[in-house]
Amino acid sequence: MSKVIHSLLSICLILQFYILPVHADHRSVRSLDSLVHDLKEIRAGIAVYNLTKGEYLYRSQEHKSFVPASVHKLIISAATLDSLGSDYRYKTGVYALGPIKKGVLEGDLLVKGYGDPSLTELDLRTIGQQLKKDIREIHGRILTDDSYFDSVRLGRGWTWDDERWYYSAPIGALSVERNRVKMIVKPGVNIASIHIEPKTNYVQMENLIKLEGGVEKKLQFERPYHSNHIKVFGSLGRKAGAVEEELSINEPALFVGSLLRKQLGELGIKVTKDVQKVTHAKGDKPLLVHYSKPLSELVRHLNKESDNFYAEMFLKTLGATVGGEGSFTAGLEVVQRYLERMGIPKGYQLADGSGLSRYNLITPDQMVTLLRQIQRKPYHEVFEESLPYAGVDGTMRRRLMGTPAMGNLHAKTGSMSGVSSLAGYVKAANGDKLAFCIFTNGDYHIEDARVFQDQVVHLLTHYPNVSGFEKGKGVGLSSGPMAARIDPILDQEGLKQVMMGVIIQSIDKGKVLYARNAEKLFTPVATTKLLLSRAALRTLGRDYRFKTEMYWDKKNLFIKGYGDPSLKIHDLDSLVSQLKAKGIRNIQGDLVLDEGYFNDVRYPWGWSGDEEDRGDHAETSAIAIEEGSVTLHYEAGRYPGAAAIISNEPKTDMIKLHNQTTTSFFLTDHPISFRKERGTNHVVATGSISWMGFEGIEKMAVHDPALYFGTILKKKLEDAGILVNPTSRIRKGSTPKGDPKIAEIKSKPLIDLITYMLRTNNNHYAEMLTKALGAFTNHHSQEDKGSTTAGLQQIYKLVSESGVDHKFDLYDGSGVSHYNQLSPEQLLVGVDHRAGGASGENNMEGILPKLGPGVRGLYSEAEGRSSFSGVVTNAVGERFAVVLLFNGYVKDTSMYRKAQQQILDVVRGG
Repeated sequence: MSKVIHSLLSICLILQFYILPVHADHRSVRSLDSLVHDLKEIRAGIAVYNLTKGEYLYRSQEHKSFVPASVHKLIISAATLDSLGSDYRYKTGVYALGPIKKGVLEGDLLVKGYGDPSLTELDLRTIGQQLKKDIREIHGRILTDDSYFDSVRLGRGWTWDDERWYYSAPIGALSVERNRVKMIVKPGVNIASIHIEPKTNYVQMENLIKLEGGVEKKLQFERPYHSNHIKVFGSLGRKAGAVEEELSINEPALFVGSLLRKQLGELGIKVTKDVQKVTHAKGDKPLLVHYSKPLSELVRHLNKESDNFYAEMFLKTLGATVGGEGSFTAGLEVVQRYLERMGIPKGYQLADGSGLSRYNLITPDQMVTLLRQIQRKPYHEVFEESLPYAGVDGTMRRRLMGTPAMGNLHAKTGSMSGVSSLAGYVKAANGDKLAFCIFTNGDYHIEDARVFQDQVVHLLTHYPNVSGFEKGKGVGLSSGPMAARIDPILDQEGLKQVMMGVIIQSIDKGKVLYARNAEKLFTPVATTKLLLSRAALRTLGRDYRFKTEMYWDKKNLFIKGYGDPSLKIHDLDSLVSQLKAKGIRNIQGDLVLDEGYFNDVRYPWGWSGDEEDRGDHAETSAIAIEEGSVTLHYEAGRYPGAAAIISNEPKTDMIKLHNQTTTSFFLTDHPISFRKERGTNHVVATGSISWMGFEGIEKMAVHDPALYFGTILKKKLEDAGILVNPTSRIRKGSTPKGDPKIAEIKSKPLIDLITYMLRTNNNHYAEMLTKALGAFTNHHSQEDKGSTTAGLQQIYKLVSESGVDHKFDLYDGSGVSHYNQLSPEQLLVGVDHRAGGASGENNMEGILPKLGPGVRGLYSEAEGRSSFSGVVTNAVGERFAVVLLFNGYVKDTSMYRKAQQQILDVVRGG
């Protein structure tokens, strides 16, 4: 989650301890069914098992799958204890790659890591002190080897906006201080001071802080994912206290080497050469081996402090020690085999070890089954002791203080934007031991979810002296005259673990014909685009056209963009023709790209960092061409054994291709794939292709779309006979005021662009349009102008003015963000122009894509999520607005589409 969200959740947690009714008398707490039923926007699932009596005490939505957040760590903890044992210790080996003569190592010093998550700078000093017994000088390098794990640093589905923060630190088999540094910022006399712990030159710091009067603290921290250059900017009051923030570092093994070199220097051991990272290095007998504390103590830290880094290191350790490969994939396969042995053979989805990924899906019943089965294992006491105790320690240290749960409840917490969870053990009033799991998703106010959890726990601690565990009216029930036909579709076995939000309303009669969880918040994926479309049409108008301008100062050519998402290469012909018509034949200066109409944030919050290569996940810039992507063409080489023939369109030297492919005579199990090094346009092609004439294409997003535009424009100019000086640069900058505009092109009308966006489900168009809304509505602050946040305000305004509850979270316009939370009722505003009493301006029905007879709308599917929003017309011409949101695990993803089509068929039948 983003830093802002992280801070807000911390504030909410603190407030809960002081102002929320966690000490309520148990006699005033209603039944569990009532508590679950009254959760307005929150989706909840509960399972409680009486371990003493060997029976379930209560279940609600126990078979529905949820994003578990950090409760997911229970699975990794248990699997690691089971596979490695409580006494397992990590090792770090130190080798001399050369002879030691009279205290001088004539060669390199090798440090090889094996996944220890707990290595500290103090440990490195201890290693240095041991080395000092034999070595006074090293005539070589410090070599660091972390190849025990693979080079994948972050978990699948982790978002780019989390990467700078400590809880998203990169994973490496050789790591120190959990791959993070602490920044301590204090106001000084003239400038703010920044202190870094541990002290290191490995991290470069840029201080851009402005000192102001007062006590305010408005600081921001940035670290690009491919560097260790940290910028601190914003304002700090001269009377403000210290600000502390922990940030992750890049390249963990080199971080270890730099800190070790520093420690050796302080101990008087001279190292003549620099630190270098190597892979699969081999040494003879190690000079020394450093061992961690036993796994029992490491697991305790993991769960009590909810340490993401430990969890991911555990996961890769399982892969390396049991699965034969130090990867997330191999580790997860080990975990899956463990769960099968524990009686959980299928019906869940694992993506990482920490729970940071939104792709993790598990049910309350599966989690309680694990908690039950652990009781039979020899490590059950170590496992239970690792869990935080309510009101005592860890992440539960300030929760449920002064209640019967204090010192009794030991449970793992989990929270991130829209998600809160709690699972573990508690003793009832009669001494019975209970295992429980509470999952909540769709949490608009995280404190509401925690109050709910505390109320559930309160009842459990008073069992059996209270009622409330009986099943009553149930939750998630449907309503409306279509219920008898639609309920069986939603309740079929293949969708058992899926939570559904559905609303069907007659547009012509205004009557709701079916609703299930219509007010609950779901992750809606691409149907968000319908709300964006309606907001854009009413704000900008159907005839709005994007423009791209050129200015000339007799030397430099300036290109100013206004966010046109539709620019193609052929559109540049008009700009070039206008230049020639002005008599311009020679450009002696630079080509300057002005993308200042938008802010410089390239991706919305909540986008996965591991999907940045995808052509439909392009960076957002006010100047972009070909949807910010390049098309890669590939075909078989001239003969078997030769590299495949690969080309890119448009042709530009900005794309640097590294062709590592081969042509095989037969069909291959390793087809050609492309990977772009993050933060660059270096594309690596791997795999093989059959010599039998196969070919293919793939679209890939480019880095820095404005410069990409500039390289293509330069070639266009030269092809048209306009000379560009060989010394001219393609650079970004601002258009100076007063210079004449010499060329301009405009897009098609907005209505045409939106129609295309919906027909192709185009993310690039959606994000460009969102930022354009933010730039167009100029009442926002200069800081927000041209931002995604400013553009989204028009959607919030649309929903609010429609009379629908506007408590939802929206982080982008395309629906790609994992943080988005919307209800079926809110999404209905995007398709029914009369939803919530809104006026009928800009009726969407006519521009919705036609998906079949009588069906117009947008269907979207992503991992663990599926949605449809649109208009259905029945046999007698009555129109219905339909929103179908499915979140949860399915064995076969075709079940999503099949069930939704069955519902649409029911609506079409009247």
